[in-house]
Amino acid sequence: MRNELIEQFSDNFMLLMPLLQRKIFDAVAVEECPPVRLSPMAARLLILLHEVRRCIVSDLSEQLNITRSNISPLLDKLVKKGLVSRHSCENDRRLVFVEITEQGDWLCNEYQRIISNKIKEMVSFLDVTDLSELNVHMDKLKSILIKTSNRQP
Repeated sequence: MRNELIEQFSDNFMLLMPLLQRKIFDAVAVEECPPVRLSPMAARLLILLHEVRRCIVSDLSEQLNITRSNISPLLDKLVKKGLVSRHSCENDRRLVFVEITEQGDWLCNEYQRIISNKIKEMVSFLDVTDLSELNVHMDKLKSILIKTSNRQP
């Protein structure tokens, strides 16, 4: 029974991801986007820095699960666009810190605003009962995902 429930959840989740992609992310028109275009991996890197503010390059590559040789060109592009900055550690020059700039913060906030508006637009036709139920389920999903992320593999 437990394995069947896990299988069902996995199937539903895998169907949900492309649906969200189409309904939210693909629904954003080019005209609505900020002028700075990023690859999906560069966007993930910038969002991570938006959350952590400052990080060592090796920690970034570990958290994003990409090699250091692959993260360097991504960082080069973000630095060139003024979205992040690099700084050598004063005590250990082998360590390189990366931090998000004001422009990088602005871009993340702008994308969050755009996506948030798309989500609001997507659910705006729902009645109060559906919205309440959706919020209860989202809160439950969030708490379960947090619980699973706190668990050691």
